[in-house]
Amino acid sequence: MDATRLGDSSVSTLPPPARTPPPLRSPLSLAPPPAFPPEYPPEYPAAFPPADTALGRDKPASSARRRLALGLMALSLATASAGAAVGAAVTTIGEWSPAVSAAAATSGSAAGASASNTIGAAAMKIEPSVVTLEVIGRQASAVGSGVVIRADGYILTNNHVIAGGGTISVRMRDGTRYVATLIGQNTTADLAVIKINTTGLIPATFADSAQVRVGDQVVAVGSPLGLSDTVTAGVVSALGRQVDISANTAATNGAVRYQAIQTDAALNPGNSGGALVNSAGELIGITSSIATTNGGTGASPGRQQSESGNIGVGFAITANQARQVADQIITAADR
Repeated sequence: MDATRLGDSSVSTLPPPARTPPPLRSPLSLAPPPAFPPEYPPEYPAAFPPADTALGRDKPASSARRRLALGLMALSLATASAGAAVGAAVTTIGEWSPAVSAAAATSGSAAGASASNTIGAAAMKIEPSVVTLEVIGRQASAVGSGVVIRADGYILTNNHVIAGGGTISVRMRDGTRYVATLIGQNTTADLAVIKINTTGLIPATFADSAQVRVGDQVVAVGSPLGLSDTVTAGVVSALGRQVDISANTAATNGAVRYQAIQTDAALNPGNSGGALVNSAGELIGITSSIATTNGGTGASPGRQQSESGNIGVGFAITANQARQVADQIITAADR
């Protein structure tokens, strides 16, 4: 599967089905899948025209039937158009440019009380460990997410979130801000570790991601479109998805390649570097990319003229790989 990073937005591209599956791009980063080109999807126009019409109430029945027929025809054409556009690209979701205006979206409520309680409990446990990153460079700025992994200020995020360079500002849940120092990065794994000068943080609890199963309930927490502490939920829809993203698409110094957890939890630009947790609130992955229906390739995740958005296929770097890479980065920096 090919992939491109989610710039909080995208990162990886997944190969289409036997005939021509949709290209995948991750807000994270991905390697070229069977045949999906990485890229960022444009904003989608409204699928249907306004419901209100200027028709008067005194029109004859034949006029009403004619309007109904036209309405059904428009609906049929819209449906056919939507079907023809299904081809997916994978894009990174880690970065989102504050300059891009976006309408705030609200997440739906859980279907059942028990599910709602499970989602709420999982979110409550992980939220203190998730932060918002604002990277301000000379020519552009981006917003992503990060996960606290040590009480003494170490934070894990996607490499594509901070790859552009600049000042890294960390905003905590209570609004406190810190300027972070880059400890190290791994381009291939699309992971980076930064550190802020403070102690007493609440680190995320890592789960054994090898125990994750398709169908498991998951919760994603991050800052999509700069909206901190956003919680979305879904299930694990697939495991072992190969994500491959070119250096140009990932906007890094090297290509990105990793195996990911696939989920239908809503992920959008800015979610990159955030947390994907199980029903116990334990970290099973670092959200990094999403699939899109646009087959084009974006040059810089999170900074395109049009942003990719959630279509129900997102990717996260497994917690086991994230933990291993983070330990290697910290150990190398301490030498």
